[in-house]
Amino acid sequence: MSTSKRNIDRRLRALEALRLRNETDLSWAEIASQTGYATPQSAQRGVARALNRVETKTVNEHRDALDAQLAWLWDETAEKLIAADKGSMSYATLVGSAVRIIDRRAKLFGLDGPTRVEASVSVKSELDVEIEHLVDHLKRQPEESR
Repeated sequence: MSTSKRNIDRRLRALEALRLRNETDLSWAEIASQTGYATPQSAQRGVARALNRVETKTVNEHRDALDAQLAWLWDETAEKLIAADKGSMSYATLVGSAVRIIDRRAKLFGLDGPTRVEASVSVKSELDVEIEHLVDHLKRQPEESR
């Protein structure tokens, strides 16, 4: 976001609206009126944008910390891999660990393509069950009695 006076004012207004929402029992209409928003919905949008910016910073900080931990694990694993006997079970275990670290870092930074998940849900209501029973009953009756 730009540091122009207008953008700074918007940010401060959104943070004030967030503070009022969090610390008072004011409605969105009252918050909008007190903070200079045209409508309650625009106050809500301003607060949502402010929250998204805060969360992004926190997520990036968390991602950086996790990456540092994974980098340390990688260094430790790589050191042991170099020193290990290539035919040993410990070597195979270390290779598996290295692959998992690589996979985790790729996921952390979104380098892997999205995982496709297919799911289906079948829901039958009581009405559906009753209709099936009636259809079965009609099918079992001789044609003349219908």
